[in-house]
Amino acid sequence: MIIKQQSSMPIHNAEQTAPLLLPFFILPPIHWYVLGITQGVFRVNDNELFSKQSLRSRYVIAGPNSLQTLSIPIHHEYRGLSLHEARIDYTQSWVKNHKQAWQTAYGKSPFFEYYDYQFWKIFDSFPATIGELSKKLIPLLHANLGLHSLPIEWILTPQNIKDFQSNSMSQEAYEQNIRSLTIPSYSQVFEQKHGFRSGVSIIDLLFNKGPMAIEYFVHFNPQPPQKK
Repeated sequence: MIIKQQSSMPIHNAEQTAPLLLPFFILPPIHWYVLGITQGVFRVNDNELFSKQSLRSRYVIAGPNSLQTLSIPIHHEYRGLSLHEARIDYTQSWVKNHKQAWQTAYGKSPFFEYYDYQFWKIFDSFPATIGELSKKLIPLLHANLGLHSLPIEWILTPQNIKDFQSNSMSQEAYEQNIRSLTIPSYSQVFEQKHGFRSGVSIIDLLFNKGPMAIEYFVHFNPQPPQKK
């Protein structure tokens, strides 16, 4: 099914002078998108190493009972290599498990049926590596979220420089920035049971807000510094 997408809306924080290098994620959390939007550009580290138990190969959804972390398995021999070398393990039934988890978490959301098949088409094409999978998912998310006017820049960084690794100063800067963000609530499927739950993947916003997600982004603003 096709849903009409509202026009994209550029959002930029003029006070931001040096765009932050964003971590390489598969289905990033909402905070990741807020930073990219306030900067006016998505500068993504395109040369990160695979790191176990990180959002490089995992993402979080708002399930009926708790937040649920879904993982994409990597063949053991490729761990520790770059995300473009980390080959996905399709001998495990993770695609089927992810589809079932999405259906359980978002089957009753207003816009799930308008978007789910687009993601499954990518998963069912069996991208070889985490890097390949992410580079198919991020543009799809950009298009459906109405972020056409905000460029995605894949930045190659030297792997032999510590500051560019997943536990580096770059990662610390990202984490410091997301801690300063105020995330407004929006309607979620299980909100009456659990209240609003933040820290989830951007697909949560997409399935619940649909083409109105771009209007929601207008209300994202960095939290002003606390007075001493």
